[in-house]
Amino acid sequence: MQRNFADRETLALAVLSQEAEILKNNLDLSRPFYESLKVAVIQAMPTLAMYQHIAAELSRAETGRTALARLGDEVSAFLTPLVSAAKSRGEVSETISAHDFAIYMQMAASVLHVGMSDEEIDTNLDVAMRILTLGTQPR
Repeated sequence: MQRNFADRETLALAVLSQEAEILKNNLDLSRPFYESLKVAVIQAMPTLAMYQHIAAELSRAETGRTALARLGDEVSAFLTPLVSAAKSRGEVSETISAHDFAIYMQMAASVLHVGMSDEEIDTNLDVAMRILTLGTQPR
């Protein structure tokens, strides 16, 4: 691994970037927005949990903060078509951005953990998304 990655930061960011690419490839723009987002949060749950630990470690250095910002930009870029489709269908407010939904996904995933049953995941995520969604819907 040391031949392919200069340091732990590079390895961690490569893993997160690969997981973001998988998530991007699994997004279905034809589904209702919140259904797509729920599926994405469930699929990304282990990655989002890992992200919190990696971000805490990497944010201590300027290079780590810069790399995390780039990764955040990648996630926002692949969420943009999903958010645009939802806006065109009137499912979300025009003021909501893809970056907002990247944060939304992190917040929603925070109620989940590996080891939960499918029923627990579904219940906790439904509650979290219902609460979060109140602030994203058109008024």
